[in-house]
Amino acid sequence: MSTIRAFIRAVNKNKAEQPISVVWQSKSEKFVVSSGQFIDPNLFKKERAFGDSALLINSLLTQIKADLELAEGLLKKNGHEPTSKLMRQQYQAVTEERRNGTIPKPHVYTQALGMELDDSKLLILEEELEARLKKVKRMRSTFMVPKDDLFLTRLDAVIEQKRGNHSTSTREIYQWVYKKVYEFNPLLSIHDVTADTLYELQNFLVRSGMKNSSIKTCLLKVMTVMHTYQIELNLSPSWKKFKLTLPKKEENIIYFEQNELLELIHFGSTNVSLNRARDLMVLMCSTGLRFSDIFFNGKECIKDGVISLTTQKTKQYVTIPLAPISKDIMERHDYQLKPITLVNFRKAIRKVCKQLPSLQYEETITSFNGLNRVSETKPKWQFICSHAGRRTFINLCIEAGIPFSKITAITGHANWKTFALYTDKKRKLDDELFKVKVFG
Repeated sequence: MSTIRAFIRAVNKNKAEQPISVVWQSKSEKFVVSSGQFIDPNLFKKERAFGDSALLINSLLTQIKADLELAEGLLKKNGHEPTSKLMRQQYQAVTEERRNGTIPKPHVYTQALGMELDDSKLLILEEELEARLKKVKRMRSTFMVPKDDLFLTRLDAVIEQKRGNHSTSTREIYQWVYKKVYEFNPLLSIHDVTADTLYELQNFLVRSGMKNSSIKTCLLKVMTVMHTYQIELNLSPSWKKFKLTLPKKEENIIYFEQNELLELIHFGSTNVSLNRARDLMVLMCSTGLRFSDIFFNGKECIKDGVISLTTQKTKQYVTIPLAPISKDIMERHDYQLKPITLVNFRKAIRKVCKQLPSLQYEETITSFNGLNRVSETKPKWQFICSHAGRRTFINLCIEAGIPFSKITAITGHANWKTFALYTDKKRKLDDELFKVKVFG
């Protein structure tokens, strides 16, 4: 018994879109036909294409399958057992006769559409169908989806819930996700969110040029909203079939080397805001705390030279030895650093780092957009952000030979996989012998 199916041939993993082929197979005999079309694997499910080119691709696959079926039928009718070689010859004959008009186009065209289509007519029809489909979706969303069923309404409610229970940075991430979902489909009903919807959103974000790390963050937050209302709204669990398959980032870990951190510590300015940004960064570098945790009340959290607090992101209780440099900063700010938004901190710390000679050399960061590697080269100071503080603490502790168990007791990491995201994988082993000298 023979089978005919469409599949994706992963010929180049560095590209976002892969070629689609159709295979005829009977026992050990196999014949593969290329469709000449490419698609993101996430938009191809159960031998059907989704997205912008779905109509064209699905119609073409239907035609190829019909030709293969016809080729096999003709061979059997003439008393031949279909083999790979005979199927190739008969398929070529069938397609040649179709081009000459001897064989009519598959019934999917003539019966379903009521007309014979060449490529130009098919493209025109595709554009018309896409335009009508969008119009129908807009009308359906506008008149049929109650406001409470809109995904953005539910996302907005989650943001409000997190206003008092989560850090400012977490709320800012959810607000960013709100903006991206709005750009994707402002009238999306939460009841219409399926695995296919999430794959379409993923593809939309890839096309926008977003890095995979940011795409992952966006999709995880969307799934958090779905999980939050799963029982309350009796949502279909079909969205849970979605799997994050995009390659992870392969980028350098940006952090302060010891000489760079020393230069930052000794930086001084007449601008109070820049000095405060310096102190915030140095405090993160010397404690391993996240940006959301450094505005703690030192008079309450520091006892006997140890910082004890519950982190906002993971709700873990951590104890951190108060290094001399950390103590100096806390005393300078009367044990309570004045809060600043993440955006303003990033702007201020980069103004500081721009003035440090040791951060003027170029760094290259490699990340992924879909399946495509994207490299970005610019002066190191332009890459500095709040994450550099925690990364600096971890990497300088590794250089000093501090055991993994002791470092994670301070940072609160539960496993090596998460911890490893902060480590510099490109550092030479000889560099591990250096000791941290700047904390004292």
